[in-house]
Amino acid sequence: MAVAASLGQIAKESDAYVFLRSGKRMASAGEIHKVLALGVRRLDWVELIVDGGEEEESVMERIEKLLCRK
Repeated sequence: MAVAASLGQIAKESDAYVFLRSGKRMASAGEIHKVLALGVRRLDWVELIVDGGEEEESVMERIEKLLCRK
């Protein structure tokens, strides 16, 4: 849950729309309970969608660091 909460925080701090897609399901990153409902596990592939906001690239970099940390 810590990753979902951190992801939600990043999304809420941004003006961009941030979504995660896993298979055919998609959830707003700012809604932690919906992100958790995706059922994503370690090493699962997810698609990150960031749209809008002047800091779009910065948001994507922050989320990539969070999701791909070793």
